[in-house]
Amino acid sequence: MPKWSLSTFVPEDSSSLEPTSPPLVTQLTHHSARISWSLPSSLSVPHSDRPCFQIELQMCSSDASKENPQKTIYQGYALFCNYDELVSSQRYRVRVCYKYKGEVSPWSGASWFDTHPLPSTGKDVHRAINNWNEDQLIELLREDKVSVDIPNDEGLSPLMNSAKKGYTNIAKVLLDYGADTTFTTSSGKTAISMACFHGHVEMVELLISYHAPWDIPVKSGLYPIHSAVSGGNLEVVRFFLDKGVCVDLLEVGTKWTPLMRGVVVGTTLEILELLLEKGASTSVRDDEYKTPLMLAVINGREEIVELLLKFGSDPHLSNKYSKNAVDFARTLSADGIAHSVQRHVRILKMLEEYKS
Repeated sequence: MPKWSLSTFVPEDSSSLEPTSPPLVTQLTHHSARISWSLPSSLSVPHSDRPCFQIELQMCSSDASKENPQKTIYQGYALFCNYDELVSSQRYRVRVCYKYKGEVSPWSGASWFDTHPLPSTGKDVHRAINNWNEDQLIELLREDKVSVDIPNDEGLSPLMNSAKKGYTNIAKVLLDYGADTTFTTSSGKTAISMACFHGHVEMVELLISYHAPWDIPVKSGLYPIHSAVSGGNLEVVRFFLDKGVCVDLLEVGTKWTPLMRGVVVGTTLEILELLLEKGASTSVRDDEYKTPLMLAVINGREEIVELLLKFGSDPHLSNKYSKNAVDFARTLSADGIAHSVQRHVRILKMLEEYKS
């Protein structure tokens, strides 16, 4: 499930479609809720023809003069979603609309709900972690082992919180008390993905020694090595390559290799060079049949284009629309955003002068 949808559709008050009933909120905790909804009574369709639903959430403000933004937390065909990035002791409103045969319904009425307070033991556990207080943490866990996996207001479990900070001694205490290494937020974060993104190689080694999954993707489709690339952490990337992770391991969904992810997010040249030296393919294609070089051109990564050419990237390979890296550079150097045109002009010149 995406954190926020980037392709939201706009409800139409004049729509001929009937709005649904207000959504039902159940299984409330201090940070999560199950939100369910149903088809309007006038719409009887087979499961295969179910409309696409959109769920919008808003945190209510205690200041009457201010209004928090409304956020889309789900878009899809199911009749429920679980959301676990709520803030404790807060009031929220949630509503639903749907799209059917090209038409968008009006919004449903809103449902209001209040999240529970963060359990006192949970607060104390996270406070002990934030203060790097190992003795206090042990004392708390001896009193209440259940609190070992209570998330904080960010939706992070104690283990994830310590993994993010790189507190290996704290993490070991939590692991010895049975902390769940597979605990996952709705946006797909896990303890090992946090450690990889934030560059804590000793934490990564510790988590793996406690059987944290390092060779399967998280909900978002990323493997730990992709998270390390995104965070720009050379030593973590090197650790996984030395451990035997495939240098061309594909993300689920985008089919990006670590090299392709690094190109798109603009990771360090040192990481990209390491991947290339370890044999990363420069001709691999993603789900849209783009090569790493095409991605570098599209994103205006001038130094990365130069590096990829140095390692033998072919600028004349085409995507499924028969467009190659030179074509992208030519288009963007003429029609790109003003501040990036000059950069794409230089990239185009580099590609046109390239000789394999």
